[in-house]
Amino acid sequence: MGYKQLSIDGTVQFHHRSSSNYQIAAEDIQMDFSKAQDDYGQVILIHELQCPLKIGHFHLVITTDKERIISVECGNHALGDGLYYDLELFVIRYGKHKFIYQLPDA
Repeated sequence: MGYKQLSIDGTVQFHHRSSSNYQIAAEDIQMDFSKAQDDYGQVILIHELQCPLKIGHFHLVITTDKERIISVECGNHALGDGLYYDLELFVIRYGKHKFIYQLPDA
């Protein structure tokens, strides 16, 4: 069985304490991937989503195996003092399965 196709759609909303809110579209985000091995020797795919911003740099790291998305984490290059983003309108699909964000309680 082969690996599934990761796709993104929608927008990421950005908020900064000293400037107005803005958003970027999924098609403006560069996506690269590489293969690695987990602690058990299984091959996993590391997808890096990156985009320069007005203030800072957007960077997500999405880890997958052949079946599912394992994690979605803020990447090491994510920069921007006072910058945070909302992924509520950003859709990640791995194969036919949509990734549902577990949003923290407000």
